[in-house]
Amino acid sequence: MLFFITVTTALLLWWCGTWLLWRIPHCSGQRGDQASEAVTVIIPARNEAHNLPKLLQSLKPQLAEYDEIIVVDDHSTDRTADVAYDGGATVLRSAARPEGWTGKTWACWQGAQAARNERLLFIDADTWFADGALGRMISTLQRKGGLVSVQPFHCMRNPYERLSLLFNIMVMIGVDAFSLRSGHRAPAGSFGPCILCNRTDYFRVGGHEAVRATVLENLALGPLFLKAGITVSCFGGRGTLFYRMYPKGLRELVEGWTKGFATGAAQTPPITMALTVGWISGAFMATITPVYFLIVPSGGILRIAVSGVFALYCGQTFWMARRIGNFGIMACALLPVHLLFFSWIYLRSFVAIFIRKKVTWKGRDVPV
Repeated sequence: MLFFITVTTALLLWWCGTWLLWRIPHCSGQRGDQASEAVTVIIPARNEAHNLPKLLQSLKPQLAEYDEIIVVDDHSTDRTADVAYDGGATVLRSAARPEGWTGKTWACWQGAQAARNERLLFIDADTWFADGALGRMISTLQRKGGLVSVQPFHCMRNPYERLSLLFNIMVMIGVDAFSLRSGHRAPAGSFGPCILCNRTDYFRVGGHEAVRATVLENLALGPLFLKAGITVSCFGGRGTLFYRMYPKGLRELVEGWTKGFATGAAQTPPITMALTVGWISGAFMATITPVYFLIVPSGGILRIAVSGVFALYCGQTFWMARRIGNFGIMACALLPVHLLFFSWIYLRSFVAIFIRKKVTWKGRDVPV
């Protein structure tokens, strides 16, 4: 009876995942040729010499006459400034970071102040654009207004990079923009790698200065726009914007997800958080129960039932993951590994943020 209840509960909780990530829209449309649509692309960069060439090469063919690219060099120790200059960008050397600012918020704020165009696009250095993507983003901003944010499609090469699977899913779920009820409410935040908005709106809400001490500035910036009565729209990056996270090894991946994941979870809307916890709990049930039946003799029907529920969770994870990254079916079949890794990183992040009060990123201890 206990196992029947466990299997039934896991099956019911499976629907939470379907609810949470039901539909992921994408930017669409074509850009006009008016000078008023000119955009300033602002790239905060610290030791990004290896990433900038791909981003700048993807951007240059899409720029219009009045567009500009500003790379804010955040005290890099590599050739970031030289690579940016060679790629056609204007290089802005960051001033000394004031107390109370994070490196990224300070760099973005300086870039916004130096920008000459009405459209501001804040983009991370490890991203790159699909053909025509910049125009689709600007067209979307013209239609939607407010703030437009795109979560890049995650492109991976090495096996360890697939450990980002559940984190990628949780990032999409956390903004509360893609569930069955998302059409009836505003998102809970925006995505950090890509934010496009009007300069007037940006400075009206205080921009990055208003979130200067926040590690996950994107989650704080979106609500500022909403509080001011300005719309926020979130989109998936498949076919539009791409990135490769943490290519330098497992240690970088661990530090990257540790630096703010618990904070992001704490800012997730209560109903969304409850459904997310339900889905994760169901996935654990679906994972643990088959292991038990491999050890303890049991009937064939029960074995089929628990194996079927586990297969449902793996299939659902693949359905989610394939829309947000180049995750294969084999990566999703290793769901137990991802659940354990996810739990460990979450605990590590909780200790760093709420107990130690600081995280480490790019050689800096960042207070939180």
